[in-house]
Amino acid sequence: MTRWTLDAVQRAAPGGARPVRRTRRPKPADIDWRRTISANLKNYLPAHRTVVPERLVGHGRRTSRVDRHIILCIDQSGSMAESIVYSSVFGAVLASLRSVATRMVVFDTSVVDLTDEMDDPVDVLFGVQLGGGTDINRAIA
Repeated sequence: MTRWTLDAVQRAAPGGARPVRRTRRPKPADIDWRRTISANLKNYLPAHRTVVPERLVGHGRRTSRVDRHIILCIDQSGSMAESIVYSSVFGAVLASLRSVATRMVVFDTSVVDLTDEMDDPVDVLFGVQLGGGTDINRAIA
């Protein structure tokens, strides 16, 4: 995968913790331990040599709602056989992300929507019929 493609995917499919948004009820993986300990230093127990946190400070997660819509338009003409394999695997990965709504269409002189088969790259490969010309304007429309 080329560098510009990887950058475009990272911008289009964000996820993970957002350090900007803080929460007082973080999940264990999202706890900011430095800030939590600082906020709870008054609860230091010298006998146990530990801090008992009354208040956790952490980072909030991005919402699980769809933030982006991605449509993969794949050329299924005869010269593009190798790229269809990579595109079907890539489409299956994108379809598994909750924050992205992904659709897949394949085209030559006609356009076929393969969004329903995107969960399984093998189904996409069997839904493709190689050959024909290339009418990209119809696919984009």
